[in-house]
Amino acid sequence: MQKKTLPIHARIVLFDGFSNLCLSNTIEPLRAANHVLGRKFFTWEMLSIDGAPVKSSSEMTLLPDGKLTMAAKSRRLFLISSYSYDTIYTKALGDLMRRHVYDGGTVFGMDTGAWLMAEAGLLNGRKATIHWDVMSRFEEKFLSVNVENRPFVHDDKMRTCGGAMAAFDLMLYLIAQDCGAQLRFDVESLFKRPLSLNADVEDNSLSGLALTRKAIAIMRDNLEHPIKVTELAQRLEVHPKFLERAFKAEFSMPSGQVYKRLRLNSVRDMVENTNAHFSDIAVRSGYRSASAMTRAFSSEFGYTPSRLRKTLIR
Repeated sequence: MQKKTLPIHARIVLFDGFSNLCLSNTIEPLRAANHVLGRKFFTWEMLSIDGAPVKSSSEMTLLPDGKLTMAAKSRRLFLISSYSYDTIYTKALGDLMRRHVYDGGTVFGMDTGAWLMAEAGLLNGRKATIHWDVMSRFEEKFLSVNVENRPFVHDDKMRTCGGAMAAFDLMLYLIAQDCGAQLRFDVESLFKRPLSLNADVEDNSLSGLALTRKAIAIMRDNLEHPIKVTELAQRLEVHPKFLERAFKAEFSMPSGQVYKRLRLNSVRDMVENTNAHFSDIAVRSGYRSASAMTRAFSSEFGYTPSRLRKTLIR
């Protein structure tokens, strides 16, 4: 269930040498969340300090939407820097960051963006992280910052992220905060390949993450003929209560709700990408009839499969 109703806008500030991957991992989860929601709940704009084009570390030039100024409509300010992080900071940039926080906004330091936040004094006495490659130098430079070797760190209005891959996990976390664990699960499913039943996992005892991933793999293989949680637990050789605890810890949802989302996501995928009749889609997704599928789909997403298909017809 969606937690917030008003759209959430972000200003994303890019500096020369920024990471394409970090930028993609920041905005693509938001784009996917909008797709799942069926509306632009998350919006963003690309900015540079002076409004001029910026060039990424891989020599890709990006034309921003404008230059960084104070903006009351945005409560999230993302700083995406990579190389030359220690030559970027200016007093004007620091003033803008501090004013943003004073007005109630949150600052996100992505990749090496925490360096800019620290230079502005925003991380004094706070926990933070940064790209692992510059972490030692960061600790030596900013002695008042409590540096943690973690993918991302939250400390009140200061949020820092340690690299491009960690950016994806941070955005999933934000999506769950804003809109709930179900949407986070849907977005993650769009990007991460489902775990094979034969895949190696670090935890051979199937506890925690390994257990839920194995369970989801079984669910995906049984969308047309859904199985009960007792049978699922039996296949995994664990107690049903242990399985439920693992799902609630990982997704804040019981296994049955996750299974339902997988089936309805399958419905949505077939509605969007095939011309199959709804009766066929229903059978392939484990529903007795098209009407039963439509009721479940509408209850979950707030619109019907037929309405979704109509929006795709140009």
